[in-house]
Amino acid sequence: MRTPPALLLCFGVIFALFLTSFLHSNKNNSNLTSNVKLSSKSRARNAKMPVFKRRGVVGALGIVGLAKTALSTRTAKAFDSVPAGFMRVQSKLDGFKFYVPTDWILSKTSGNTAAYENPVDFQENLFVSISGRTKYDSIKDLGTPKALAEDIEKKLVTEFMSTRIGVRRVSDISFANERIDKDGKVYYDIGVRVRSYASRNALAVSQAAIDEAVELEFDRLFLVTLGVANDRVYELRLQTSNDGYPKSKPVLDKIQGSFEVAAVKCPSINSCTPGGAKIIKRSEVS
Repeated sequence: MRTPPALLLCFGVIFALFLTSFLHSNKNNSNLTSNVKLSSKSRARNAKMPVFKRRGVVGALGIVGLAKTALSTRTAKAFDSVPAGFMRVQSKLDGFKFYVPTDWILSKTSGNTAAYENPVDFQENLFVSISGRTKYDSIKDLGTPKALAEDIEKKLVTEFMSTRIGVRRVSDISFANERIDKDGKVYYDIGVRVRSYASRNALAVSQAAIDEAVELEFDRLFLVTLGVANDRVYELRLQTSNDGYPKSKPVLDKIQGSFEVAAVKCPSINSCTPGGAKIIKRSEVS
């Protein structure tokens, strides 16, 4: 590893100061030997000289410290910075990464590629899912943001389908946007709201009696980001309560907007096949 030029320059300055101090010290000793009787003025001048040299050395060490700080700053800027309060979640084998709050915990029971949840609010959680191999090269090959938002809306309603009597699901699309990252890759950021209503009197004789006892079970907002890489469709799904979304919006928007996918090189023959090895790497950059 090559030594940075700034450090070489600083070490050169220190060496020169030490050499000068050494030579001057020898010269003073020679003068003291040949001239035993020095004037009080000369003795004062020679007594002060070493102090000046020590100050020069301390100053040089300070320059080295500043140089090291500058080099460290440049090195840190060479890496992607992680926002304060977040950590990077990255799978090099599956080819995705995103930011998640540092206080969120990894869920080991979801069965998804990666899943995290807010320990303070159980309604806030996320997971990443990856499809099997497809023929798609871009998310645009699947359709427009609105078309995919409609597909996700139907999928969510189906997932929450219930056989209970008097249960009704209501859904609507909050937003459907296209996003392009710094590398030109296209993503779809989608928001879908799902509400569930159920009757407290589901076994009533008349429909009117059933409807009178209807109340809201839950009101949730699902934030979904879709992207394509490695011939697969990647989905990041965030969930939160609709009432809590205004307060959590900055955090959730940061998570959704940070989701990126990229091509991967398989380190082993089974790494990129369904059920192959998976590595979740968490790293925080200060």
